[in-house]
Amino acid sequence: MVFLPVLGILYLLMSILEDTGYMARAAALWDNFMRLFGLSGASVIPMILGFGCNVPAVYATRAMRSTRQKLITMMIIPWISCSARLPVYTVFVAAFFKEKKSLVIFFLYFLGVLLALILGALLSKSFKSESEEEDFFIELTSYKLPAWSVVFNQTWMEVREFVYKAGTVILALSVFIWALASLPPGVDYAGEGSIVGHVGKWLLPIFEPLGISDWKPVVALIFGALAKEVVVGTLGTL
Repeated sequence: MVFLPVLGILYLLMSILEDTGYMARAAALWDNFMRLFGLSGASVIPMILGFGCNVPAVYATRAMRSTRQKLITMMIIPWISCSARLPVYTVFVAAFFKEKKSLVIFFLYFLGVLLALILGALLSKSFKSESEEEDFFIELTSYKLPAWSVVFNQTWMEVREFVYKAGTVILALSVFIWALASLPPGVDYAGEGSIVGHVGKWLLPIFEPLGISDWKPVVALIFGALAKEVVVGTLGTL
């Protein structure tokens, strides 16, 4: 809930951009640049949506005409930092950086976009080009003032989805992790003798090449595969 105001503002601004008709123009304006990386302007809209959530961003690729472009875009979207990663970024930046925290978070977002474009260029050379035309077509609707009822309704739907996710998935997983850290009876909470301790130590050798020498971050990463926000809650529980 602490991160809800930040995410709410992000969802609000994206809804305004979409309802004014700017999203389509952004795709048209970026077409020449995206072709330097083997992509098209149609890839821009899913990538922008990826800043909100990677899942609807992948869904958005269905509107793309080229199967090749669609596959490449789907594979690079996970590099875009979605709103679920913002709580993770915030916690770790606050823990490890004393100054210019906002600049560090901005660099993390920028690095994700850069890696996505580099991967797109590599994949475009790996995938064979299709015989079909890959020209970029998009309808540019006229500019208009946003319909605030639509904007606020869209923002509310996004915020409600996040609250639902935080209140169910994250809470349930936190309780589940707490139970694993407390069993079997009599062990120290989140100690090496607990179930979660055994699991973390068993998997630790896989993560040691990454510089992880403690089993607790291993457990957090495993549960983070279900939902990225869970990483912070898992570390807090452990």
